[in-house]
Amino acid sequence: MEVNTASDAHTKQDTYAHRSSDQNALFVTGTDTEVGKTFVTAALAAWLSLRCPEADIRVWKPVQSGVVRGEQGADSYVLRMACGNRETEKEIATFSFPEPLAPWIAAQKAGVEIPFERLVEVGKERLQSCHFLFAEGAGGLLVPLTQQHTVHDLIAALGFPVLVVARPSLGTVNHTLLTISKLKASGIRVQGVILNGYKPEQVRHAKENAAMIEHFSGVPVLGCLPWNETPYPEHEVGWKEWRCKMAAWVERYIPLERLKRLLPSMLQ
Repeated sequence: MEVNTASDAHTKQDTYAHRSSDQNALFVTGTDTEVGKTFVTAALAAWLSLRCPEADIRVWKPVQSGVVRGEQGADSYVLRMACGNRETEKEIATFSFPEPLAPWIAAQKAGVEIPFERLVEVGKERLQSCHFLFAEGAGGLLVPLTQQHTVHDLIAALGFPVLVVARPSLGTVNHTLLTISKLKASGIRVQGVILNGYKPEQVRHAKENAAMIEHFSGVPVLGCLPWNETPYPEHEVGWKEWRCKMAAWVERYIPLERLKRLLPSMLQ
């Protein structure tokens, strides 16, 4: 198990300092595990970093399990390379556990108790040290982080607005509406939904599911993203090209007006 605290404050001229701090972050959660949260977060971070090159864009993974930092498949590695800044994986992933289990149990297996209050402090410190922060949760909204706290509790304590990433397929309407309902009941602002990973034969179903989600939740589906075959680069040199491809991909499938709704403080 590895743990770190927030990174030092940036030294860039604070172009975005006049904007409210709660608008300078986005917490990406999912309706389940393996819905593509890391991919969507990485793609959005790559796009925003290229669109706003003068801004200090950072990423944060409060807890990850089933990986070791430095592995090419680790969320922390993907997020670091996608953002293209100088942060280390230790700065990006506050807690890392090797067992592929819910964070609470993975921490127990490692003989560690995750200090929830400190995790909240780290998130707030990281937000204050940059112009915009993408935070990515672990699994779905009610995944346990500690014996008393879930991902939902972390979002509520941080006060970050939320993007929900969901599957495009059968069952996603129920899962997505339940997730949105829980967030709204807690007074958490839901910026939108992204349906991720539809196959060619699922186009019609994805659009129908998006319409139902919007109708029953009142929350916009900002984009329906097709299954993306672009692999993560094997070497660091390939990530610059990957970032450019993902930036173009984001612009192709998420209209700029909807990106402005998702990231209002950066796209005024």
